[in-house]
Amino acid sequence: MTMLLPIVANADTWDGASSETSWFSDSESTFHLTKASQLKGLSDLVNKGQTFEGKTIYLDDDIDLCNYKWEPIGSNGSFKGNFDGNKKQIKNLYLANNRDSDFGKGLGLFGRADNAYIANLSIQGKIDCYRK
Repeated sequence: MTMLLPIVANADTWDGASSETSWFSDSESTFHLTKASQLKGLSDLVNKGQTFEGKTIYLDDDIDLCNYKWEPIGSNGSFKGNFDGNKKQIKNLYLANNRDSDFGKGLGLFGRADNAYIANLSIQGKIDCYRK
């Protein structure tokens, strides 16, 4: 007997652009992220001036960034909070620094972090760093 199962696409597959910040409230001090769009929201918030000082972010699920070019958390501004990866993995992180204007910027999941705690996380991905 052969059983055919339908292939279901992951409903949480990131499109490389969507950013979700509805999880954030300045009055809260603890946050839980489960999707790539929420991680992108964290990047956007920090890059617009929210430092997360005195706040803790927990990664509650593995996140796939689907090899889209990542804008580091703290490429403009600085992350000053606590990021606990909860022993989860961020995979398919793609970082590219290929213009003269990019040199001198931090290149990583976090571009700039000051007095921050970042731990319990594994990251898998690719870095392209060259000048044209």
